[in-house]
Amino acid sequence: MNEKFVTPHLPALILMYHRVATVRPDPFGLCVSPENFAEQMQVLREHAHPISLRGLTESLQSGRIPERAVAVTFDDGYADNLLDAKPLLVQHDVPATMFITTGYLERPREFWWDEVERHFLEPGILPDRLSLSVCGQPHEWNLANAAQYDDDTCRQFHAWRTEQEPPTVRHDTYFSVWRALQLIPEDERRRVLDQIQAWAGDTGAGPRPEYRSVTSDEVRKLAEGGLIEIGAHTVTHPALCEFSAAEQWEEITQSKRHLETLLGAPVTSFAYPFGTCSEPTIKLVQESGFERACATIPTAITSSDPNLYELPRVQVEDWSGTTFLQRLEEWFEAKT
Repeated sequence: MNEKFVTPHLPALILMYHRVATVRPDPFGLCVSPENFAEQMQVLREHAHPISLRGLTESLQSGRIPERAVAVTFDDGYADNLLDAKPLLVQHDVPATMFITTGYLERPREFWWDEVERHFLEPGILPDRLSLSVCGQPHEWNLANAAQYDDDTCRQFHAWRTEQEPPTVRHDTYFSVWRALQLIPEDERRRVLDQIQAWAGDTGAGPRPEYRSVTSDEVRKLAEGGLIEIGAHTVTHPALCEFSAAEQWEEITQSKRHLETLLGAPVTSFAYPFGTCSEPTIKLVQESGFERACATIPTAITSSDPNLYELPRVQVEDWSGTTFLQRLEEWFEAKT
């Protein structure tokens, strides 16, 4: 049974980031440029009350939540969280929680969704047809005239997002392959990715520098100084609800143990990959010793009965400080 608390009628926000970087394409809108992120952190310092995720949940429990409280979080564990985000967080004295996918810490490959993007949405020539067996089910795609994808076409569609209609067969194929890989076990996904890599003629030279994940040593550097809390984000970033309780338990507890061993400190915050969770998953997260968990419900925290194991978060996009302030006011006003 989920524990709930009664708090004063003041809204609070948890912001969800992934990357502080400038890369194109960015089909899921994960990147905020360093320039815009700096402006956003200044806005938080001047127009809100930045607070750690732990501090926010403790305030919810005590019933003394600061007015316009905002917690910053990052998912996945990209290296730019250390190289580009942390210096700006320190400069503006904004605490943050960074949720790390531990299975990628020392892996010489990109996150799987970035691999798929690289094969399909970077300029180049691919074979006309792709045939794959995914968990025993045959899949086939025909790229036709989209097999050739030049620099000009790539630039033309670099702003495309997955919630929009695919502008070419290549974009449609990319998202279809992404969906086919999203809900399958990690071993099968890696097997299929190896097939796609061979089909695309990729030599497997390693991750693009701007797409790599943090290393173990960089996780320690993130935690240095105490401004940044390290949280867990599973081992392989599965959609937890799609797997058995035993498989979920391993993903949740192994990521926690790995990070606690790495840091020599308790890890008490968790974020659900893809934001998906169910009552059984929430129960497993509670039983594993986490004190709070973030989902991706896009709203402010309502002041009545917040569920600390299904905390809502709003995703921040690559907005200027002015636009970010407007959105901040809209989020707060929606719950007042």
